[in-house]
Amino acid sequence: MERKEKVLAVLASFTFTIVGFFQIDQSENRALAGLSFLTAALFFYQAFGRKILSSCSFSTIKNESKSMVAGDGKAVLNRNQAVKVAFITFLAVVICFGIGFGVGKLLYHVIH
Repeated sequence: MERKEKVLAVLASFTFTIVGFFQIDQSENRALAGLSFLTAALFFYQAFGRKILSSCSFSTIKNESKSMVAGDGKAVLNRNQAVKVAFITFLAVVICFGIGFGVGKLLYHVIH
């Protein structure tokens, strides 16, 4: 998969996470919220793969997002690439927490 496709998968995952949060509070669309979180998780897995999910450390997320933006062979980043790496790392952390809290909130609404 190309670098642009990976970045788009992260952005799609973020979008589906936000859509899932908007669907939770509407009582008739809890199934859509669950599907949104599942789709967000699949896009997140497609972007980062098994290696990032097995380690789950901030430095690994940063290194993986660095390879997504700059490629595998580049060691030095310019300012624009460093901003992109920071943005993708921040999005990855927000998506992880968002999916976790969203699924927890969805399960709470389903149980109660």
